[in-house]
Amino acid sequence: MNFFEKIKCWFDKNKKSVLIGGTIVLSIVGTGVGYVLCKNSKISFSDWLKIASKEELDEAYEKLRLTFCKTGIRTKDMEKIGQELGERGAKEWFAKHPKNTNPNFRWTDANRWDRD
Repeated sequence: MNFFEKIKCWFDKNKKSVLIGGTIVLSIVGTGVGYVLCKNSKISFSDWLKIASKEELDEAYEKLRLTFCKTGIRTKDMEKIGQELGERGAKEWFAKHPKNTNPNFRWTDANRWDRD
């Protein structure tokens, strides 16, 4: 048996572990390359608004709100974060509460105080 046949035989026996290991190594190398390329670049505020989680936005808004309480000056960043939180909240609310598609449903019936 020459060297290549031994490697082929070993690969056939361990195919699953070789593929999983290769995937893990490639993802680690790709993450490292991405980190090296992007570690010095900072993202803009508008890009951060789009990718930040709701918790991050809440924390940033609370910090800006506290500075607003101390100084009395409302910044544009605070307004943008508040607008983004409002838009996300509206999307979430409309996703949880879809419109009633029943053509016989009248919205006045749902809000009626007097039940006859």
